[in-house]
Amino acid sequence: MLVIKPDFDRMIELPGVGACPRPVDIDQSLTGFSDLVSLRVYTFACGMVIDGEAEEDELFIVLMRGTIDVEVAGGSTNSFALQTGSGVRAVYLPPHDRYRLHARSDADVAYARARPGVDTAKMARAFEGMDGSLAIFGYADSMSIALSVATHGSDRALSELAAPSGERLIHVQSNDGGAICVAGQLLHDWQTLALGPDDCGKIELANSCATILVVATT
Repeated sequence: MLVIKPDFDRMIELPGVGACPRPVDIDQSLTGFSDLVSLRVYTFACGMVIDGEAEEDELFIVLMRGTIDVEVAGGSTNSFALQTGSGVRAVYLPPHDRYRLHARSDADVAYARARPGVDTAKMARAFEGMDGSLAIFGYADSMSIALSVATHGSDRALSELAAPSGERLIHVQSNDGGAICVAGQLLHDWQTLALGPDDCGKIELANSCATILVVATT
């Protein structure tokens, strides 16, 4: 297992936008994973418009904070409004789909990529969360995700994904400056834990209030 710290000074040049903060930039060169390609979290300023594509991967775009619109153009064209709290929190894109993201406020947005498996006929789709929590099992061919805003105890969906079963990335954004414990490791604000197939990933929230994103292979 590996704890990966953010780099708040990292700036990425985006076409048509310019320099943009990407505090989380995790790929296979760091994790050694074979199926989970990357987890990147950007901080977009209000008004930014981002054009991108899924490329060769399956892609989940997950809103961690703020409000964004995502328009997908691939096998079909759809426009989705994502906001913190209840409502749409994630958009799935199959390989080669293109998207346009419009930040309606300052926003933290996570991009999770995985190598597609045999079934690549999935369509772009938005997924709604309830009170900030979201679990997506079985839709993407190669990965599942769970998002939870929790104050204590352990969320069932998070626990299922964190169990030893495959490659996993657990990203934490603390809402109160506290830390949580995952697999015996203390994770502070914006830190990410990479777990291999044999690593136990029990999540203990203690007294901290945090937004937790788990990305796992299926």
